[in-house]
Amino acid sequence: MDSHFISKESFSSLERFEIAGMDVPYGASIVSRVSLISGEVVAQVHEFEVLDTPSWTSVQIDVKRHADNIGFGAYLNHSCSPNVFFDVELMAVIALRDIAKGEALTFFYPSTEWEMAQAFDCWCGSLNCLKKIAGAAQISADVLKQYRLSPHITELARLR
Repeated sequence: MDSHFISKESFSSLERFEIAGMDVPYGASIVSRVSLISGEVVAQVHEFEVLDTPSWTSVQIDVKRHADNIGFGAYLNHSCSPNVFFDVELMAVIALRDIAKGEALTFFYPSTEWEMAQAFDCWCGSLNCLKKIAGAAQISADVLKQYRLSPHITELARLR
């Protein structure tokens, strides 16, 4: 696997968040210490490793590349009703709606992932829960239209 490291600074704005649930296996999440406003850039990613294949913790940034080792971004959990979007063009996490102080940050993994390294059963509990998350390639176009998607996911969905 070919990879290289891009280093600028660490993930910005860490003082606004805390990682909770570190004592529970796979239970860690990022919780906001402040109220956030819809459309706000929640955090900027400044440091990551670029991979040619997905890993358990990577975020797909274009058709062929994946960003890994993205700081606390690895603790952004999935939800079928997400409150943030991982903008891979800006390498920024953006609030999709107002987020209350103490709320965990979540994003819709298929919004960046076409084929995931490891599928999983979803227990997000939202009314529109998809139950199984394996990447956007496994989701109908009608369902994908309900979400904000990365440009490469929109393009790949259009081509299938």
